[in-house]
Amino acid sequence: MMRRIIVFVLLMHFFCRAQVSAQKDVQPKKPSILAKNEFVITGKIIGRDTGNLVLLYYDKTGKFVKDTTVLNQGAFIFKGLISEPTRAQLIGDLKATRMNDPNKTDVFLEPASMQLELIEGSFLKAKLSGSKTQTEFDAFHQTEERCRFISDSLKVERAEILETIKNQGKSAETDKRFSNLNAKYAALNNKKNKVAIDFFTTHPDSYVSPLLMWDADDKDQLTYELIKSSYNKLSDGPKNSLYGKLIDKKIKAKEGVVVGNALPGLVARDMNGKVFSLEQFKDKNYVLLDFWHEACGPCRVQSKQLKKLYGLYQAKGLEIISISWDSDETIWKKAVKEDGIGAWYNMMMKDAEVSNGETSVTTRFNIQAFPTIILVDKKGIILYRNDGIDEKGLDAALASLRL
Repeated sequence: MMRRIIVFVLLMHFFCRAQVSAQKDVQPKKPSILAKNEFVITGKIIGRDTGNLVLLYYDKTGKFVKDTTVLNQGAFIFKGLISEPTRAQLIGDLKATRMNDPNKTDVFLEPASMQLELIEGSFLKAKLSGSKTQTEFDAFHQTEERCRFISDSLKVERAEILETIKNQGKSAETDKRFSNLNAKYAALNNKKNKVAIDFFTTHPDSYVSPLLMWDADDKDQLTYELIKSSYNKLSDGPKNSLYGKLIDKKIKAKEGVVVGNALPGLVARDMNGKVFSLEQFKDKNYVLLDFWHEACGPCRVQSKQLKKLYGLYQAKGLEIISISWDSDETIWKKAVKEDGIGAWYNMMMKDAEVSNGETSVTTRFNIQAFPTIILVDKKGIILYRNDGIDEKGLDAALASLRL
């Protein structure tokens, strides 16, 4: 009898262990004690049982990580090492390419144990607990919700105008409607910008603040004075975070590209595929940098003045480098040909960013408007700078060189 009881107990013990193992496969168990800088996310997707889930983020060493996990009855787990609250992106489909993919969202990870709930087809409704920074991020998005509603309505309005043009052709009425729509978009952008500014100026301790500052400044929505004062008010943690350091770089770039300072370096490929650098002109030429783009009316007007100045001073040691913001090579080359500016160096910004990938050309040279003209001497020191058109000022700057 005793022998039967022992066998029964052993069988029950094995059965219980098997049950626990099966449950682990379905719902991963989070560890109770985490290593330093470790994060763990356990969670479940409602509405999907199988497939993959991708997490994109920068780890504690600054390395970009693309972590993929396989769903098991909708359950998943991610583990990694981060040194600070870190922005990450979740993607529900490995082949997703659309920016507005419904199975894509951003979250803020922390070195902690976190729980995440996702809904298939609606990742924007993700619920992440265990991350203080995510709670702050959610609070910001709640204040921004009204802006998203307006944005959706404007997209509908735009689609309606395009449908009218498709069926009835372009007219003065559709032009007027587009003009009104653009005004609404401008008002919406101002509103969204204010929401972001209100947040980062009142949350100096939040890691969300430098992210919002970076995003707004990247869209040229912040003045130099505002970004510098807001950055200086950040506490040490956010200030030394990934986005805090990027903001610091931008501030230094804005402070650096002024009259009297040395021009930052540049290596690029010109229109003919030839690689050149600013360094090759030192001790040989004065260099005039012309930042422009095809759709900029004032830029195209200024091209006429540049042609005149090139004719006057090229033989005396002046080189011009026209740097285009355009992304369409065909449109850019057509504009260069139409304006007759192919006699000097012409390049696209994207061809410089290939060589200088650590920062964009607009950031490196603090380009806030088009056109922007920067004139440097043979030592690479900035002699003149102007954002916009100032024909008399540029004429005077070159005349003062007495070439």
